[in-house]
Amino acid sequence: MRTARLFPAAAAAATALLAIPNTTAYAGDFGLLEVTPNPAYPGSTVNLNSSECGSNSSAIVYAQVLDAGTVRLTSRGQTHPEDVQGTLRIPNSVPPASYALGGKCANGRKLDATLEIKTRNRIP
Repeated sequence: MRTARLFPAAAAAATALLAIPNTTAYAGDFGLLEVTPNPAYPGSTVNLNSSECGSNSSAIVYAQVLDAGTVRLTSRGQTHPEDVQGTLRIPNSVPPASYALGGKCANGRKLDATLEIKTRNRIP
């Protein structure tokens, strides 16, 4: 008799799980954030650019992974109002590795890029 009571409870739990919306983000949900030059070196400056934010817009790029805070990207003038642009200085203390940069446009579109940091060859 107890198994008869467990079945409705199990069915209700399964139904509740099916009702949970899928909120997984896929790579296709992110807009392109261009980083040039890439790879870069500690102490250098890179340009950040995206055309994913819409005309005369702005974006924020989160560079805490590089110990560089946040960078604001803005539209620059009449020539390319559809692009947001900014610069990021790579701190001298950043070790060589691949770093994921993320950001968000004012219109809500998410941005991502991978920045590779290399070691400068030192001349003895």
